[in-house]
Amino acid sequence: MAKETGVPKLKNSSNSLQWYTRLKTFMIAKETWPAVKFVPKKRDKLPTTSKEKSDYSALPFNDDDDKNDEFEYHPKNNEALHHILTHCEDRPANKIRGIRSAHKAIVTLNKLYGTSSEVENYLVAERLWTTTYASAGTMEKYTEQFTDTWNEIQR
Repeated sequence: MAKETGVPKLKNSSNSLQWYTRLKTFMIAKETWPAVKFVPKKRDKLPTTSKEKSDYSALPFNDDDDKNDEFEYHPKNNEALHHILTHCEDRPANKIRGIRSAHKAIVTLNKLYGTSSEVENYLVAERLWTTTYASAGTMEKYTEQFTDTWNEIQR
Protein backbone atom coordinates (compact mmCIF):
# COMPACT_ATOMS: atom_id res chain seq x y z
CA MET A 1 0.00 0.00 0.00
CA ALA A 2 2.84 2.40 0.79
CA LYS A 3 4.11 2.23 -2.81
CA GLU A 4 0.64 3.02 -4.16
CA THR A 5 0.07 6.00 -1.87
CA GLY A 6 3.58 7.48 -1.75
CA VAL A 7 3.50 7.41 2.04
CA PRO A 8 6.37 5.51 3.68
CA LYS A 9 5.61 3.13 6.53
CA LEU A 10 6.50 4.55 9.93
CA LYS A 11 9.55 2.65 11.19
CA ASN A 12 10.86 4.70 14.08
CA SER A 13 12.07 8.24 14.82
CA SER A 14 14.31 8.22 11.76
CA ASN A 15 11.42 8.68 9.32
CA SER A 16 8.65 10.08 11.54
CA LEU A 17 8.68 13.60 10.09
CA GLN A 18 8.60 12.37 6.49
CA TRP A 19 5.86 9.85 7.40
CA TYR A 20 3.71 12.43 9.15
CA THR A 21 4.02 15.00 6.37
CA ARG A 22 3.12 12.56 3.60
CA LEU A 23 0.40 10.80 5.60
CA LYS A 24 -1.27 14.12 6.38
CA THR A 25 -1.26 15.10 2.69
CA PHE A 26 -2.60 11.68 1.69
CA MET A 27 -5.37 11.84 4.30
CA ILE A 28 -6.32 15.38 3.27
CA ALA A 29 -6.71 14.12 -0.31
CA LYS A 30 -8.85 11.19 0.92
CA GLU A 31 -10.84 13.56 3.17
CA THR A 32 -10.03 11.61 6.34
CA TRP A 33 -7.77 14.21 8.00
CA PRO A 34 -10.72 15.91 9.78
CA ALA A 35 -11.12 12.66 11.77
CA VAL A 36 -7.57 13.10 13.08
CA LYS A 37 -8.29 16.67 14.16
CA PHE A 38 -11.61 15.64 15.77
CA VAL A 39 -11.40 15.09 19.53
CA PRO A 40 -13.81 12.29 20.60
CA LYS A 41 -16.78 13.46 22.67
CA LYS A 42 -18.43 11.62 25.52
CA ARG A 43 -21.82 10.21 24.60
CA ASP A 44 -24.85 11.36 26.56
CA LYS A 45 -26.05 7.80 27.11
CA LEU A 46 -24.43 4.46 26.44
CA PRO A 47 -26.33 2.54 23.77
CA THR A 48 -28.22 -0.48 25.02
CA THR A 49 -26.83 -3.87 24.12
CA SER A 50 -28.90 -5.99 21.82
CA LYS A 51 -29.84 -9.66 22.17
CA GLU A 52 -27.81 -10.38 19.01
CA LYS A 53 -24.62 -9.35 20.79
CA SER A 54 -24.99 -12.16 23.31
CA ASP A 55 -25.07 -14.70 20.48
CA TYR A 56 -21.40 -13.99 19.71
CA SER A 57 -18.40 -15.00 21.74
CA ALA A 58 -15.34 -12.88 22.41
CA LEU A 59 -12.24 -13.57 20.33
CA PRO A 60 -8.63 -13.36 21.47
CA PHE A 61 -7.32 -9.79 21.21
CA ASN A 62 -10.91 -8.61 20.83
CA ASP A 63 -10.86 -4.89 21.54
CA ASP A 64 -13.31 -3.57 18.98
CA ASP A 65 -16.63 -3.55 20.85
CA ASP A 66 -17.80 -0.22 19.42
CA LYS A 67 -21.40 -0.57 20.61
CA ASN A 68 -20.48 -0.09 24.28
CA ASP A 69 -17.94 2.68 23.70
CA GLU A 70 -18.59 5.76 25.79
CA PHE A 71 -17.15 8.11 23.14
CA GLU A 72 -18.51 9.42 19.88
CA TYR A 73 -16.04 9.64 17.00
CA HIS A 74 -15.86 11.46 13.67
CA PRO A 75 -17.81 9.66 10.90
CA LYS A 76 -14.56 8.93 9.04
CA ASN A 77 -12.65 7.84 12.15
CA ASN A 78 -12.44 4.17 11.16
CA GLU A 79 -11.18 4.99 7.68
CA ALA A 80 -8.60 7.38 9.15
CA LEU A 81 -7.39 4.70 11.57
CA HIS A 82 -7.09 2.31 8.63
CA HIS A 83 -4.90 4.83 6.79
CA ILE A 84 -2.70 5.31 9.85
CA LEU A 85 -2.27 1.59 10.53
CA THR A 86 -1.58 0.61 6.93
CA HIS A 87 1.27 3.12 6.90
CA CYS A 88 2.95 1.78 10.05
CA GLU A 89 5.34 -1.10 10.43
CA ASP A 90 4.48 -3.70 13.06
CA ARG A 91 6.23 -2.12 16.04
CA PRO A 92 4.56 1.33 15.79
CA ALA A 93 1.24 -0.33 14.91
CA ASN A 94 1.43 -2.39 18.11
CA LYS A 95 1.92 0.82 20.12
CA ILE A 96 -1.54 2.04 19.10
CA ARG A 97 -3.32 -1.31 19.33
CA GLY A 98 -6.69 -0.84 20.99
CA ILE A 99 -6.82 2.91 20.38
CA ARG A 100 -10.13 3.71 18.69
CA SER A 101 -9.57 7.39 17.97
CA ALA A 102 -7.56 8.51 14.94
CA HIS A 103 -6.73 11.68 16.88
CA LYS A 104 -5.31 9.75 19.84
CA ALA A 105 -3.42 7.37 17.53
CA ILE A 106 -1.58 10.23 15.78
CA VAL A 107 -0.87 12.00 19.08
CA THR A 108 0.51 8.77 20.58
CA LEU A 109 2.72 8.01 17.57
CA ASN A 110 4.07 11.58 17.52
CA LYS A 111 4.90 11.38 21.24
CA LEU A 112 6.69 8.06 20.78
CA TYR A 113 8.49 8.68 17.50
CA GLY A 114 8.65 12.45 17.04
CA THR A 115 12.20 13.83 17.10
CA SER A 116 12.59 16.78 19.40
CA SER A 117 14.86 15.84 22.27
CA GLU A 118 17.75 18.03 23.38
CA VAL A 119 20.23 15.23 22.65
CA GLU A 120 19.06 15.03 19.04
CA ASN A 121 19.28 18.80 18.70
CA TYR A 122 22.83 18.73 20.06
CA LEU A 123 23.84 15.96 17.63
CA VAL A 124 22.45 17.87 14.66
CA ALA A 125 24.27 21.05 15.72
CA GLU A 126 27.48 19.09 16.21
CA ARG A 127 27.14 17.61 12.72
CA LEU A 128 26.74 21.12 11.31
CA TRP A 129 29.99 22.36 12.84
CA THR A 130 32.00 19.21 12.08
CA THR A 131 31.08 19.08 8.41
CA THR A 132 34.21 20.08 6.54
CA TYR A 133 35.19 20.42 2.94
CA ALA A 134 37.79 17.68 3.40
CA SER A 135 35.23 15.20 4.78
CA ALA A 136 32.76 15.92 1.97
CA GLY A 137 35.20 15.64 -0.89
CA THR A 138 33.67 18.20 -3.25
CA MET A 139 32.30 21.69 -2.84
CA GLU A 140 28.85 20.58 -4.09
CA LYS A 141 28.67 17.73 -1.58
CA TYR A 142 29.90 19.99 1.22
CA THR A 143 27.29 22.64 0.42
CA GLU A 144 24.56 19.99 0.18
CA GLN A 145 25.49 18.40 3.54
CA PHE A 146 25.71 21.79 5.22
CA THR A 147 22.34 22.88 3.79
CA ASP A 148 20.62 19.62 4.77
CA THR A 149 21.93 19.86 8.32
CA TRP A 150 20.95 23.53 8.57
CA ASN A 151 17.42 22.73 7.36
CA GLU A 152 17.16 19.95 9.95
CA ILE A 153 18.09 22.45 12.67
CA GLN A 154 15.43 24.86 11.41
CA ARG A 155 12.77 22.14 11.75
